[in-house]
Amino acid sequence: MATVVSSLVQVHVVRRNATEAEWEHLLLRRSVSEAVYPLLWQVVTGTIRSSETAVHAASRELIEETALTAEAMYVLPTVSSFYSQHADSIVHVPVFGAFVSAEASVTLSHEHSEYRWAKATDAVNTLVIPAQQGATRLFESLIHTVIGTQSFDSIYKIDAM
Repeated sequence: MATVVSSLVQVHVVRRNATEAEWEHLLLRRSVSEAVYPLLWQVVTGTIRSSETAVHAASRELIEETALTAEAMYVLPTVSSFYSQHADSIVHVPVFGAFVSAEASVTLSHEHSEYRWAKATDAVNTLVIPAQQGATRLFESLIHTVIGTQSFDSIYKIDAM
């Protein structure tokens, strides 16, 4: 029987485009040398270490993969799930949204070969993993509707770490 695990995190990163006053989503392209999904465009993803929480893993992975630090981070009210045939497990992935400064500079880790900032529609069309597409749509919607409101932030905004 398949086991159920939660060993990964997914972090959707946005910045404000000052020129167009729109939000841009960060997309990362996996290096050709990566064994899993080479050249795939994705959001920040990574493994939760045994000694850390999913929240800490999300913050750490953001820094490790991009050298960015979140100005604000949220738990997005969704969980990405998939079946791993290699591990015979169902994997539940906590999903986070991170806001970074428009002036922040991205420095990629060896896992990725390039990055780009894209409007939500372009990001969704570039991403190929359905759960990442859906979470991008959700994050964009929440930005324009409830993020920043007391009722939403009191539940989903992550306290400074």
